[in-house]
Amino acid sequence: MENEEILEQAVNQARMGLPEGFETVYILTYQEIYQAVLESEQEEDQAEQLLEMVYVTAYNKIKEAPHDGNIVEWLKEILYGLGYGEETNQQEELEYEIVRTLSEEKAATIFLKIEEQVGILPKDELTDGELPESESGDRSFFKIFISVILSAAVVAVVSLGLWKHKSSVPFSAHKRGQERILKEETQRENESEEATEENYTVTVHLADQVFILNEEGKILSSKRENERYHEAIQTSNRFTYYLLKEENIPEIVRGKLIRVYENDPEEYETIDDNVRDYTVQDDYIYYVKDGMIERRDTSVNYGKRKFSYHLNMQEEGFYLANEIGNYPESTVTSIQMNDMEYTLENGYIVSVKEAKCQYDGIIYSLADEDGDGRKELCWQSDGDTGVLVKEGFGIDSFCLAEDWIYYSAFEESDPDSRRYSRIYRIRPDGSAQELITDTFQGNLTHMYYSNENKKIYAEIMPDSFHSYYGRLVSISLNGDIHVLEDESQRAGYQTTGNDMLKFVGAEGNQIYCYWYDCQWVSGDQAEIMWTKPLVLYD
Repeated sequence: MENEEILEQAVNQARMGLPEGFETVYILTYQEIYQAVLESEQEEDQAEQLLEMVYVTAYNKIKEAPHDGNIVEWLKEILYGLGYGEETNQQEELEYEIVRTLSEEKAATIFLKIEEQVGILPKDELTDGELPESESGDRSFFKIFISVILSAAVVAVVSLGLWKHKSSVPFSAHKRGQERILKEETQRENESEEATEENYTVTVHLADQVFILNEEGKILSSKRENERYHEAIQTSNRFTYYLLKEENIPEIVRGKLIRVYENDPEEYETIDDNVRDYTVQDDYIYYVKDGMIERRDTSVNYGKRKFSYHLNMQEEGFYLANEIGNYPESTVTSIQMNDMEYTLENGYIVSVKEAKCQYDGIIYSLADEDGDGRKELCWQSDGDTGVLVKEGFGIDSFCLAEDWIYYSAFEESDPDSRRYSRIYRIRPDGSAQELITDTFQGNLTHMYYSNENKKIYAEIMPDSFHSYYGRLVSISLNGDIHVLEDESQRAGYQTTGNDMLKFVGAEGNQIYCYWYDCQWVSGDQAEIMWTKPLVLYD
């Protein structure tokens, strides 16, 4: 019976689920598939692993194998589907590469590994990846018999093919092949006995991929699998690792992989950004980023830095939380951040005010320096004080933005006691002053600059003489004023009409504020009745 007929019969047996059929397919095809593997992977150990992957995949898809004897081409398509090699019409190169054959001993060992993976051979029959000294049963006898007979046939076919092609291969290519074989044989002879041991590999599952790496961290193989993510918080040795991916943390740090020292919880190190999944194994941090696996040594210092804080909104109000969601210690009652000063109780923001305004060693504040009952923008330096500027009925609020001081001045009042203001800006040294808005109704009671958004956010009371009602506005650095929409956020709650908004902070287009409903009589201090946190959008 010709080899083609034997192979076709073996494929049919394999499709029927008979192990001996698949074994015969392997025996009759492994050398040719091995040559195709070598086209893309020259390292023998890796080539052998890739050969194993091809036949494991083939076994799992054996019912898709062709009936017409094109099993070799089908196996090559599986190889290409794994992302290795490509079909070639360069006959000279193929003829040259075929001289590297796989020994029968290694071929048998690889087949036992294939059997183990696909479930034909129980694991206890395989020890340390070596070929068992003996096998029992009718199947073992058949295996040895057909291996000897058919392998001899394959070797004969390969030898005949080489003899036929020898005259068509240019002398230079043939010489190069001989030199290469000699070099490889010399290298093998110089290898120590330790080189015969199994190479170290590590298998890492990350997100929807599984990677097999060598000792240097180089990828030997990878494939897709069902999504399986690790915990975002993992502890190893003296570190706790965090993958920042919660929705309530700022987008700018989302996807960051960090670690915190157990003995210094106020500092952390950044491993990398845009991380999708990670795990810590042995002495390495493995993580996947942009679809590729990365490896970092756990013993390396990645640079300590102090935690920063961001706003964390809860039902009862706002908290300051760091990158891993922890609040400041209970002993911390005040934190200055982004030119704002927060008063805290166990991380909860009780109140907000402008931080001390300082520029080039000079402190700026509002005060009635000249005693006329109106507030001026004043300066203080080395014990000296003075008035930088005064306007109208007094300056209500100011803030430092870039290298200008922006301030709102109360300048007019109509017969119904409605008040009108304008916004100016002045250089901190008084060298230049500009009016940047037209007159508008109301008073700006507080102004805060957001360096992130390059805007000023202010609290406005449209009719401060008659009502304590207040809203928020955003002001561009060239003076454009925009009232933030708050109707939907303030709907559904009954108020006294003296409800106002207190700016808490800005993160991107999200503007955080407290909504206070107050008991107020003109000329008296307002009494807060209830508080709710709101998010507006700019």
